[in-house]
Amino acid sequence: MKNYLFLFLCLLTQNLFSQENVDKKALKKEYFTTAEIDVKPEFPGGGEKMYSFIAKNYKIPESKEKIIGKIYIVFIVETDGSILDVKITKDIGHGTGEEAIRVIKMFPKWKPGEKNGEKVRVQYQIPISIN
Repeated sequence: MKNYLFLFLCLLTQNLFSQENVDKKALKKEYFTTAEIDVKPEFPGGGEKMYSFIAKNYKIPESKEKIIGKIYIVFIVETDGSILDVKITKDIGHGTGEEAIRVIKMFPKWKPGEKNGEKVRVQYQIPISIN
């Protein structure tokens, strides 16, 4: 009986400690938005270089219709400057969103965002205009 009580107490204690770890992780944000940070992430060379990179690498998908509009893309800039979790928030169809994702995933490492002097993960959104 003592062995079962000891085992029960061990399992209960382990559960309490693992719950404490989960609560600490919940308090730490997964990522910040650009409005919440002190220093925004930056493409190497700035915004003009970023859009030059996109223009050079983006291939407008073939379509019977003329493709015109804006695509909105959101992604995470990691603390090491790498790009993760690329998603389309607004697409104009015809494969334009998939092509935008392909190009964004080709980005070189960015200068990461900062909050209180510490590098943080930042969610970043950009529009891409197709004319």
